[in-house]
Amino acid sequence: MSAQSIHLATMASSSLLLHPEGTEDQYQHALNFLMTNEPEQCLEVQLPLHKYEELERYADSLYGEIKYPYVDYDTNTSTAIIYTAPAPLHGMVSAQLQHLIQRGVEMALIQHNKLA
Repeated sequence: MSAQSIHLATMASSSLLLHPEGTEDQYQHALNFLMTNEPEQCLEVQLPLHKYEELERYADSLYGEIKYPYVDYDTNTSTAIIYTAPAPLHGMVSAQLQHLIQRGVEMALIQHNKLA
């Protein structure tokens, strides 16, 4: 074994010793965030893929098929992202805006059909 390969093995061993505590802390923080589920929040934590998958299973066991909280994963940065539900006011404003847009499109189509 060359000196370089020993150095790499040592670095890998030390990172494995330091990483799990940070990972477990991050994972626990994400679990607490999921259980609290305060509206209009977003949490990003770095987790290995297998911990994200555990987190996703836990979220499914808590909330089932409900849209929020939504758990996502960025494989490029190994980041788990949790989005909580929008506040009720946000949902009402969004629904009203959709209605106004739909009504505007209907009016434009009526005008267009009259001209055609």
